[in-house]
Amino acid sequence: MLDMLQVLLLEPDALLCKRLASKLKIDGLRVSTTGSLRTAMEADSKVQHDIYILNAALPDGRAHELVRELNNRKDQPAVLMVIDEASISKTVECFRFGADDVLTKPVHYQELIARIQAVLKRTRTEQRELLQYQDIVLDLSARTLTKSNELIELSAKEFAILKVLLKHPGFIFSKSQLEDKIYQWGGDVCSNTIEVHISHLRKKLGKGVITTFRGMGYTIKAESHAERSRPQNPFKTKNASYSSGSEAVPVS
Repeated sequence: MLDMLQVLLLEPDALLCKRLASKLKIDGLRVSTTGSLRTAMEADSKVQHDIYILNAALPDGRAHELVRELNNRKDQPAVLMVIDEASISKTVECFRFGADDVLTKPVHYQELIARIQAVLKRTRTEQRELLQYQDIVLDLSARTLTKSNELIELSAKEFAILKVLLKHPGFIFSKSQLEDKIYQWGGDVCSNTIEVHISHLRKKLGKGVITTFRGMGYTIKAESHAERSRPQNPFKTKNASYSSGSEAVPVS
């Protein structure tokens, strides 16, 4: 399972780094080692690795910066982070930034291998669905949003609205259609609820991402006709024609 996989081991403790790398190579892994964030990013720009074992605390920064970039890769490599001492807050922080697993020093090799195998099994069977627009990436599996690799917090309703708009770029969704999408379980809806959520999203995403068509609704425009085919109407079957009224309207 591990033969010939490429590993990037980022560990500032030179003796520990050498010991772990030696054992990983014996198990058939190809290992690149580094002790700083700068050299790790340089190494990763040359070779994309399958597994990343990263010490969270580094002399020239934090491994979280690299993890952010890895989370936007389509192939979704396995990321294990190592913290120097047991800490719930540090462990939770690592998971929030996108680590697949977290280990606490001292690192026991057999545990490390077992965790690598478990993470690989999980990441290979789970297919992460990403929705991307310019520098915005919405991860539907992790339920996270990043903009220019910076994590942005969304409420559940904001996430639901953005998911609908990103899944169907080029369609204008009316206020009532968005309400149906995010209030499927029922309940009272205030008359300006959608407007409030859209306003919050614009503050977080910046101007120009969500477009308003007065009297019609909201859309995220398809980036270009060359990059996307004509958007599929989310409210119609494959062979149905486009029409106006209460249905989503394609933007030409």
